[in-house]
Amino acid sequence: MRDHDDDELEDGEAPTEGKPRDYWGRRQHMLYYQVVRIVAQVLAKDARSVIDIGSWNVPTLDWFPDTPDRTSLDLRMPYRAEGIQSVTADFLTWQPDRTYDLALCLQVLEHVTDPGAFAQKLLEVAKVVVISVPFRWPEWKNPHHVHDPVTMDKIVAWFGRQPSFAYPVPEPTSGVERLVCVFDRGGQRWGSLNEREGKPAFRPAKGTLPLEIERRPLTIRQSLAALRLALRRRWARSRGKLPRG
Repeated sequence: MRDHDDDELEDGEAPTEGKPRDYWGRRQHMLYYQVVRIVAQVLAKDARSVIDIGSWNVPTLDWFPDTPDRTSLDLRMPYRAEGIQSVTADFLTWQPDRTYDLALCLQVLEHVTDPGAFAQKLLEVAKVVVISVPFRWPEWKNPHHVHDPVTMDKIVAWFGRQPSFAYPVPEPTSGVERLVCVFDRGGQRWGSLNEREGKPAFRPAKGTLPLEIERRPLTIRQSLAALRLALRRRWARSRGKLPRG
């Protein structure tokens, strides 16, 4: 569970002690929260139960007003609101009375002493698990984190398998990275919510390169391939087979 409010220090932000500041008010605008909300709301569209583990009084359960059973669990500060079951407990010793359709665990695993046991219990508690973690943060960035840098290798080791879905989220203001992962009980892998539902997956245009590759210096092979593509397009355009522009 979060044991302080400086879980997500941005560059230049110092940790504080004592009375928690407005954790949600300072972070609700962040891009990774928007990604989690979009993913979780789709995953929970038919859910009868949702639990937020390590909630630290954050109102993420308000994203699911039509879900009849909503539980907030935290070591010290579960979210309290009408229609929410608030549980103050240690997740590792807590005994649930049901299997939840969806579990959220956001910015928590980097704090716990035994993330492997924590991750395995998450998989036991819910059919679908959504996590977020600070991704590739240097060890010195946040003194409250005990597992930085969190990498995909560590996540796979904790959960015992690859996530069904993984989405890195760099914040546009600071560039600070977080990773959102989904673990489906069936273990199937998918690249988008549409693909998970059996809809056609997006396929980029042939001959185009991913952005991270386009930003790197081209190899000789890539340069030759790009030249061949440009010559083919010029030849086709000269014969009226491609529109100009």
